[in-house]
Amino acid sequence: MLIKISHPEYEAAELTAGKLKLYGPEGAGKELGAQIQDFALTAVSNQLHIVAFQKSNWAWHYRGQKPLFREQLELSSIYHGGGRLIADAQGQAHLFYFAKQASGSGPALRHQIYDGRWSPPFLAAANSRLDFSVLGNEDYLYLVYCQQQAGHLLYRAFDLNKRIWSGTVVLRAGDCRHPQLIPGPQLRLFWLEGKEESAVLNFKAKNNTWSSGQALSSQAGRASRIGYTCQEECGVFWLEAGNLYYLNIDSQSGPQLLPLEDYHFQERAAAMPGWGSFLLAGWELKKAKKTDPGPAETEAVPAEEEEPEVQPKSDLERGMASLFEEWAQFKAEIGSWQKSIVLPKIPPAPDLTPWRNRLERLESRLAVNERKLEREKISWKEETEKLKSRVTQLERRLQEIETRPESRTASIWRRVIPKD
Repeated sequence: MLIKISHPEYEAAELTAGKLKLYGPEGAGKELGAQIQDFALTAVSNQLHIVAFQKSNWAWHYRGQKPLFREQLELSSIYHGGGRLIADAQGQAHLFYFAKQASGSGPALRHQIYDGRWSPPFLAAANSRLDFSVLGNEDYLYLVYCQQQAGHLLYRAFDLNKRIWSGTVVLRAGDCRHPQLIPGPQLRLFWLEGKEESAVLNFKAKNNTWSSGQALSSQAGRASRIGYTCQEECGVFWLEAGNLYYLNIDSQSGPQLLPLEDYHFQERAAAMPGWGSFLLAGWELKKAKKTDPGPAETEAVPAEEEEPEVQPKSDLERGMASLFEEWAQFKAEIGSWQKSIVLPKIPPAPDLTPWRNRLERLESRLAVNERKLEREKISWKEETEKLKSRVTQLERRLQEIETRPESRTASIWRRVIPKD
């Protein structure tokens, strides 16, 4: 898998045998990582963004202009394919990928935004096939994908300011596959429809609303290997019955037959003003082979000049030369040691969210219990004061009873009959 890049420091990225490499203008490859399953890339103002996926719930994010910085990116679930990176006109990078869901349901298309840090994943589409197309301008992202079971062509939009996906609109009810959005004054949409052995290339455009569909390839053939161009003109390439055709959408002329041997199929990270950057597949002319110049083009070889007489080296010069040779050997040995040293893999960071939630619940329960204990202490204190007051009152009454003088009541005879 090779993707061409329009970047001042790098020209292409390639994934072969699980190894991801970057190639500069000189052609020298720089290895970024091993055991890579898939990768996606985009460029934002000469800042290169690459996401390298592995068979896990995390990926590596490389970013920068020449020295690339690496950081770990947490995914919503285990990676299931379809990785795609684009940039909108605001300079934000958007990552799309399919993540595994619970058993019994298809993969979900997830969406994360990078504007200095990665956002939590959004659900862009559920029960989608693994092919989709997405573009972004200053205000919206436009997403077209195919339903997993019936293959209906579906459309959604994402508000970049509110960060919310719109509802789903059915653009075409049928067995559709391989949609591709092309930017321009109009938003153009291409897709294949029908069975695999008789697929027909279709087209529609959007101003305020979507136009009706239009078939571009013949109904009898099978269109495949669709390629696009959108720089100087909006055009589409396709293979049909072993022939390569090209159609300029903006012109009134029909398809042109091109010599297939002069073109090769290539994926490229493209960009357009007002639309950011996106991945685009196309057919490009092969580079002409360099031929040997003829007799008329052969340049005269100047006569060799006499070499000056070489003076014998002194002992100091020979000693310095030997020191330089030893230093070069030492640097080569250090380089071989650095290559042989294998750093241990950094395990993915554990998910501490359940523990944080549990600690918050415990802290809340502890605060409630503390408030309850304080209220009980206050009530016990009031009850104790009341009991003390009652005990004091009882003690006073007992003292009054004990100190009161005893009074004898006179008998009835004394009261009736006086002493005298």
